[in-house]
Amino acid sequence: MNPKVEGIEVEGLPVDGLQSATFWFFEGKLFKIDYTFPLSMNKEEFYVIYEQLQSKYGKPRRFVRPYLADGVAEWNFGNVSLRLVAPWVSWGMYLIYEHVPLSKRADQSDQEVFKRETSKPKRGL
Repeated sequence: MNPKVEGIEVEGLPVDGLQSATFWFFEGKLFKIDYTFPLSMNKEEFYVIYEQLQSKYGKPRRFVRPYLADGVAEWNFGNVSLRLVAPWVSWGMYLIYEHVPLSKRADQSDQEVFKRETSKPKRGL
């Protein structure tokens, strides 16, 4: 476990269809928000949220239709990335706001903790 990274799940947010929301902090600074929504086999929920985001933010930088592939729509605003992801085989869809520089620092910190923890000698089985 990385003591510099903390995820806080928040319930009861007034967002239609929201299943979960996790706010991620690196050294006390918010760097990512993960929202999870339900997703049906026909992926209609992806298109509903995609249309809302497109009307607010315009055409995405990247778009992959959720047909025989993971659906992805991505917008970038300076250091912030906004991604809508509908995995091809899943009952959940993700909307992710991410401060890219802080997220990279958190990932690097996670890798350092992993390396440190896995290089310790093991006792017993």
